[in-house]
Amino acid sequence: MHILEALYRGRINTDLRTIVDGSEYDRLTKCLHHEYEYFKINLSPDDQKHFDQFDILKNKMCSIETEDAFISGFQLGVRLLLAAIGEYQGQFKSENQS
Repeated sequence: MHILEALYRGRINTDLRTIVDGSEYDRLTKCLHHEYEYFKINLSPDDQKHFDQFDILKNKMCSIETEDAFISGFQLGVRLLLAAIGEYQGQFKSENQS
């Protein structure tokens, strides 16, 4: 299947990844979970609601930032590819140019 067909049919999804055991991300996830459990136990019910709202807002912001970085990176990659195949009037002529 051609990559554009796969993209059109929804078979390309960058979110479908698993965390590698023992990776830095895996360790940070476990630490974050441990800290979250600490707050869940030690905060008052009202403070817990505020903390949960804080966590939701932080995750939404992170999602927006990640999406924006992906789009910006993708656009940069396309511009680089277009520049690579475009005309370039350099200061020198290589031996294999006519």
